[in-house]
Amino acid sequence: MPPPGHPDHPQGVEVQPFANQNGGVDDTLGPPKVYMYGPAASPLGRSYAVDCSHWSELGSSQQADLVDEVLEVLRRNGFVVLEGMVPADEQLAMEEAAKQHFEKLPEGYFTSPLRAERSQVHVPYEDPWSKDWLVSNDLVLQVTARYVINNMACGRSEEEQQSAWCQWVMEGSSVEWFHSIPPQAGPLATDPPHGCTTVGAPEQLGPWLGRVMITKTPPQSPLMTRHRDIILPGPFAQLTIGVPLTPLDANNGPLALRPGSHVMRSPGFEVVTNIPHGAIMLYDSFVDHRAVEHRGEKDRYVLYYEFETRGIFTGYVDGHFGQEALQSEHDFREVVDPVLRRHVAADVDIKPHDNHVTKQTGPSSAVRGEAVWMPTYDIEGVSVEFPHEAQPLHGNFLKGAYDCQLEYMRSVVRALEHGENALLESPTGTGKTLALLCASLGWRRHRKEAAEAAKTNWEAHAEGKSFNVPNIFYSSRTHTQLKQVMKELKQTSYKPSSVILGSRQHFCLHSSVMRHSGARQNALCRRAVDEHKCPFYIGFRKCGSKVSTAVKDIEEIVESCKESTVCPYFKVREDAKDAELLLLPYDYLIGQGTRESLQVSLKNSILIFDEGHNIERSCEENASFELTQADIAGAIGELEDAFDLVEQGQVDEEVLKDMPCDAFLKLLNLVKKHLFALEDAISEEKLEKDAVTERMMRKAPGSRVLALLSKPGQRGIATEKEDLKHITQAVRRREASERVRGEEDVR
Repeated sequence: MPPPGHPDHPQGVEVQPFANQNGGVDDTLGPPKVYMYGPAASPLGRSYAVDCSHWSELGSSQQADLVDEVLEVLRRNGFVVLEGMVPADEQLAMEEAAKQHFEKLPEGYFTSPLRAERSQVHVPYEDPWSKDWLVSNDLVLQVTARYVINNMACGRSEEEQQSAWCQWVMEGSSVEWFHSIPPQAGPLATDPPHGCTTVGAPEQLGPWLGRVMITKTPPQSPLMTRHRDIILPGPFAQLTIGVPLTPLDANNGPLALRPGSHVMRSPGFEVVTNIPHGAIMLYDSFVDHRAVEHRGEKDRYVLYYEFETRGIFTGYVDGHFGQEALQSEHDFREVVDPVLRRHVAADVDIKPHDNHVTKQTGPSSAVRGEAVWMPTYDIEGVSVEFPHEAQPLHGNFLKGAYDCQLEYMRSVVRALEHGENALLESPTGTGKTLALLCASLGWRRHRKEAAEAAKTNWEAHAEGKSFNVPNIFYSSRTHTQLKQVMKELKQTSYKPSSVILGSRQHFCLHSSVMRHSGARQNALCRRAVDEHKCPFYIGFRKCGSKVSTAVKDIEEIVESCKESTVCPYFKVREDAKDAELLLLPYDYLIGQGTRESLQVSLKNSILIFDEGHNIERSCEENASFELTQADIAGAIGELEDAFDLVEQGQVDEEVLKDMPCDAFLKLLNLVKKHLFALEDAISEEKLEKDAVTERMMRKAPGSRVLALLSKPGQRGIATEKEDLKHITQAVRRREASERVRGEEDVR
């Protein structure tokens, strides 16, 4: 077809049939409805669903057959329902979490209005939204990798996309028509226009994760107009996954879709997807659909997440749901995209390059324990096993990724061999976490073998050679990200003694203690241990060695310990002493007090800070503290409670030591007056709205706190330097006591 502006270019095709500002044809009457489930279910509805309840039990070839079946239904109709795909009870429990998220939006998040009174908000990357069966669902990722093949939007103008879409229609709307068209290099690919997707890299084919959002439909919401979520570049460019959190029925606003409309065909009816819990829906964002009326009496919630190619106009911009929501988008992508891109790579017929690669068969820890080949690369004289073939050049597909993975591992090995620091960067989806793990563990294994050989080598002894074998500290920003690292580790042949460090809040199993957090939880734990009332601590002392924490994430460690009645908190602290690989959040390494309480020594160690762009923020948070009027009011309340307890004679002699009650009460009053003065001083501070956190605050250097403390108030007295000295000494004695106590607990 001639391009737009050519005399022979068909007039008007570039605005038909999607000129409506709503993104769809306004047809509120609607065609006849076919219900998939419920009393009005039609037998025809079964043709749009696939039973996936047995997915996790299938072997690799059977899983591949199921993926083919899902793809066949999805390509034919533009949508498919996966029955039994997710745990129904957990899915139902997430409805309350969605409600709380809308009602108590975290700072840095805000809602976005949708058609017909609906609204939408992004979710944070944390439990329950980060569960593996949700956004990281392996069946969904495999289907997505093979379905989302339209890269027409990347690097092309709106006119070029319209022309291509019209040509696709005139040539019969083939499913495979877009498969052979790569992105187009140029400024539109490098810097997509405002409101267009910026996922992935300009030269790379295939899908990437977009956003993860909850949609709320209030009671009595009207019928939505028919529309398509995206217009250009057409079908197979964005796939939306819908996970109902509120149980759906025919009358509480489920989606109604026109099967075949994504390839410009329609049977003259729409299918109402009132799917049950345990099921999820995948639909092409180009399919013609709408939400039906919500005649129920309570809000209805659905989680949606999207996979998309680069350059599509969606209207979403960076920070669309708030600055913290933008960070959550990146957090989800850091976890999901590497796995998705491996599936994309596996869908292309790639021949392995000869690059000192040795194929070997052996047990795979990836999913089912089946035998797979494991390539071994010679990296700077170190044998590094990598669970996937590095990706070679293949036209425009993953250009340079093969060299990127190998060069990344070379850089890691060189830095370790020479005892140097290394700042490494690699694009999202190139498997940098896996490359980092394999290169580090491969070098450590090589080092260990050299150390063992040196013990029996008289020449090495004569030359005074020594081979230290360092432990590896692998840190990331959150425990959720560390869980993904452990998931990556399971795909390798490396099985180091390893452990994920965490607090009591992550590990506690005691029915009473686990309900609390922070200092109160720590105190209750110690009391239960001292009074021999914690069966899990008793089990740890008796048979803790029978439980392994190696190559397990936090949930798996907790489950294993629970089965053996062993305390996972004390178990991981014990195992951390001899672990070859320790996974821990940044804060555990940055904070000296935390390191000492955990008995973590950084001498002769390899320190890895994954996702290093977050480290500056973590250092700032570790070296800073926030002080609010609520904090001070709470402290004053605790002092008043302590005053009452002393007066009533309910305080142990151990607390008072040799101090008379009257002297102790005077001390409490003195501290209370200091706090009143500090509260008055803070209330006089002028706060300004912070552009990043959108909170009212006053940022100042630490010396400002001293000025506030030394300022007398209307209700209290200033804190003198001598008072501060005594308080600091008392706090340090308490911290030292806590560290000693923690060491004694483990011993």
